[in-house]
Amino acid sequence: MRPSHWVIVAVVVAGIGALAMIGWFYIVKPRMTTTVRADLLQLGDCVRTRESDVLQHGVKRVDCDGPHHGEVFAIVRAPDAQEYPGEETLRRIGDQCSGKFFDYAPNIPEGPTFRLAIGYPSAQAWSEGSRSVVCVAMAKHERWGSIRS
Repeated sequence: MRPSHWVIVAVVVAGIGALAMIGWFYIVKPRMTTTVRADLLQLGDCVRTRESDVLQHGVKRVDCDGPHHGEVFAIVRAPDAQEYPGEETLRRIGDQCSGKFFDYAPNIPEGPTFRLAIGYPSAQAWSEGSRSVVCVAMAKHERWGSIRS
């Protein structure tokens, strides 16, 4: 082979490698998820769920740089009680979430609207000591990036 052929082969191989990396970072990696209990989500976590007002106990946590619908903007601690207070009480505790959105994302531009979803511990998780009620801003359409930045 002539040296010019090697240059062409090198350019083609480099192009294929670049396309593979782009595909990994923009298609494959953002779709990789970890299923976690909703009450164990942390501030700033993003979720790939499209729930309405209450998250399922197991949600798909994803990187906020990839496609997602929800982002945890606050966590409210439920009062310590021996007995499980029940879903209705935990939903009422979740009412405290509403006033915390702009504390988390003060620079969110006008326009896109978010609805509130909450995640709270199951009776089993409560018996294990979980007391977190998680506040999630849910976008109508798929988002890329945090609402905080």
